[in-house]
Amino acid sequence: MAGEILWPVALGIKLVYAGAIMGGGVTASGAFWSLVAALALGLLPGVFRPERQPWVRFGMNVAVSALLFADLLYFRYFGRPMSIYALLQVNNLGGLGGSLESLWSWREWVVWADVPAAYVFARRSCRRPKPSIPALQAVFFGLVAAAAVGGIWALMAVRTAPAEAPAAFSGGESRPAVGRGAVQRYGPLGHHVVDALAILREGEAAANPQALEEIAAWFRRHDPELRDSFDNPWRGWAQGMNLVLIQVESLHNFVLDLDIEGIPVTPNLRRLREHALYFPHFYPQTIEGNSSDAELLSQTSLYPAARGAAFYRFAGAAYPSLAKKLRAQGYAVLAVHGDRASYWNRAKMYPGLGLEPFVSLEHLEADEIIGMGLSDRSLFCQTAERLTRTPEPFYAFVITLSSHLPFELPEEERTLPLPPELDGTIVGRYLESIHYVDRALGEFIAALNQAGLAERTLIALYGDHDGLLWHKDRDAIEAAFGGPIDFEAWVRTYQPVPFLIYHPRLAGETVATIGGEVDIAPTLSNLLGLPASAWAGQAMGRSLLAPTPSYAVLPGGDYAEPAFIDPDGIRPALPAWAEEALRVADLIHLTRYVERTIEEGAGAGDDRSEGREP
Repeated sequence: MAGEILWPVALGIKLVYAGAIMGGGVTASGAFWSLVAALALGLLPGVFRPERQPWVRFGMNVAVSALLFADLLYFRYFGRPMSIYALLQVNNLGGLGGSLESLWSWREWVVWADVPAAYVFARRSCRRPKPSIPALQAVFFGLVAAAAVGGIWALMAVRTAPAEAPAAFSGGESRPAVGRGAVQRYGPLGHHVVDALAILREGEAAANPQALEEIAAWFRRHDPELRDSFDNPWRGWAQGMNLVLIQVESLHNFVLDLDIEGIPVTPNLRRLREHALYFPHFYPQTIEGNSSDAELLSQTSLYPAARGAAFYRFAGAAYPSLAKKLRAQGYAVLAVHGDRASYWNRAKMYPGLGLEPFVSLEHLEADEIIGMGLSDRSLFCQTAERLTRTPEPFYAFVITLSSHLPFELPEEERTLPLPPELDGTIVGRYLESIHYVDRALGEFIAALNQAGLAERTLIALYGDHDGLLWHKDRDAIEAAFGGPIDFEAWVRTYQPVPFLIYHPRLAGETVATIGGEVDIAPTLSNLLGLPASAWAGQAMGRSLLAPTPSYAVLPGGDYAEPAFIDPDGIRPALPAWAEEALRVADLIHLTRYVERTIEEGAGAGDDRSEGREP
């Protein structure tokens, strides 16, 4: 009898505990629904025969504990509750061992505290003779439990139903019943119920016959902004040049001007900046797909899917992309990354982005491993050698890896002198990793120079997302650099990632235009001489080589809170038109809009205007 009573009590305590951590404290609504869920689950074993009930309770205890443990670990890493779509990314865990171990603490393990006692109760209960239980009583318990669970589901469905026709959810606070808000209202298990309901509504949105016209109408309104942004003196400056686009793991912009003990953290990036177009007010716009979202943004000029990673959810779908448009202009294309091809599902997603061939760890010499994969030094060395054998003009997309969390380098590669207060801290390890990547990048540029490629090659570089996070590392940054950091200061100083476009004949120029990763492909297309019409009806960004408009939309996601940035300031609430853009982007993914409405190569015209001579 003790097991029957203690099981729902222990479950209720665990649910309230996990809800308090993920919801930012105990809420009356979250605690109430957690206790209701505990009571409903406590009744479920009653549908089984008496001799099986103790092990059913134990099995349910283990399952709920495992779910809450995963929830808490995910929350500790990303600062938001885990979604069902995150389960699609379980393949990524293979290379994240060090990252996950660095996050474990006693707070996550608390949810397992009662499991040993539950096991003892289950064994003892099985040894005792069980009184017979009428079949009708078992049916009664089953019906009560089913009604309780069904009632919870139905009530949440009613309370989270949108007032208008079903539509895809966008990021941030426009999804009040998803994420942390759902945990606060309905508890951890209720969050997963609401999450499932949101997935069902996504299907309804994709099937809406008006969705395609809504997307087309949005592009008709946006295309004039795109077209006007291409009308600038830089248009066609790099026409016919090779392009190397480098996505640097976890690279913040603030490190470019940071010295530690008198030593620049990024001396090579500083030197590149002297001959580059440099965009210091440039923001990551990833949501739940993290690095893969950054790749999607830079290649397609589309905002990511609002939920989950597009690289998993829409693998195999065709997208308009920078690679496809350059290939249509006669470019050879290749992508290079030092991790296995299956990580972030790149092997299945890259063909739809035109990123073929894809040179992954399986096709590289694994002569130096750091962290999750091939060291950036080896990656850049082997990439430079491949480029000497690649027909020109070429487009190479290179994704680095060595500065991935937990920022642990071999001792011999830790060449940045750290003061005692930084040594061994997450901030110190991060700076050491970035210093290493900067050194590898310098060797890559030197190799291109030695091969005679530098004069014919435009090199663009950006950070994929932040490495030090607002919700997790703010205290460490405050301790390292002094002074409290509020949300606005964080977004202004620590949120930006660098975007720079280097060529040895460029005079260094700082571009004040505010933008984000969705603007990379149009900006590079503008420089390379592709017309705005190549992206008409396809790109959600614009060229940053025009001074206006100047803004960035941060959708909010695993690595950032929602925000809107323009010359007037930083606002945590997104304007209605930005929310609409994110919702339309989600519809583009859900409806496979490109496959259904845009022919391959459409719009790749040749209406180029005069621009600066290279």
